[in-house]
Amino acid sequence: MRQVQARAKRQAACRSLAEREATMSTMNCRRCNGLMVVDHFIDMEDDSGHLWMRGWRCVICGEVVDPKIYRHRLIQSSLRDRLARAVAEKKAKKSREVVRLSA
Repeated sequence: MRQVQARAKRQAACRSLAEREATMSTMNCRRCNGLMVVDHFIDMEDDSGHLWMRGWRCVICGEVVDPKIYRHRLIQSSLRDRLARAVAEKKAKKSREVVRLSA
């Protein structure tokens, strides 16, 4: 009975992993808008103990994006968006101010 339950859990886990990989296996490159596919990379200089990682590689230009790069780009884009909004609000405030001219 336990073996059957354990086998069912493993099969469910494999199905969910396969579904996740199928949805995450392709995306478009930000540099050239080409096809990006999942690839495995070996990192010999990483001191955290991990020797390989999974990332995306562009088939056309060779751009590599791993989860750390992707997370950093998301953070940078959100900071850039916030800065752009702040600058736009500041310009809008300045344009609405009424300045009295003295004669």
